[in-house]
Amino acid sequence: MLSCKDISRLVSESEDRALTRWENLGVRLHLLICRNCRRFSWQMKVLRQALRHFDTGMEKLQDDADALSTEAKDRIRQALQCRRQDHPG
Repeated sequence: MLSCKDISRLVSESEDRALTRWENLGVRLHLLICRNCRRFSWQMKVLRQALRHFDTGMEKLQDDADALSTEAKDRIRQALQCRRQDHPG
């Protein structure tokens, strides 16, 4: 039986690579009996979804920034510089 440490590593790795059949089976069996690892697996899933949502939002912001005129970008840049000078640190 895989340990909780093994399971947490495999759950994390499953985002980057496909687990082998035996790894997947071991994770599933362990999650059936271990509430803490189930919770960890669920938290990782929520975190991945949030990061994907964040990436989508960042792409939208970049698209919006690309649509701005040079003059608008300059005004925003100047406003940010003034704000930094007013509120250092």
